[in-house]
Amino acid sequence: MEKKVNVSNADRVIRFILGGAALGFGAAFGPAGWVLGGLVAALLWLSAWTGFCHVYKVLGIDTYDRTKRAG
Repeated sequence: MEKKVNVSNADRVIRFILGGAALGFGAAFGPAGWVLGGLVAALLWLSAWTGFCHVYKVLGIDTYDRTKRAG
């Protein structure tokens, strides 16, 4: 059974970085910013960690290169 992955490694790194930026940006706007930034960061980090993005699935986007997968 093949693992559900639709996010490339480069895309995952970018998501980790953007998640940190969202958290930091949200912190600049007080408690409401923390909540919003935290939610955005959590979604980005979750998709980076799992390699699966629900938005990509809905839009039919797949950046994962299956020719380079390791056994």
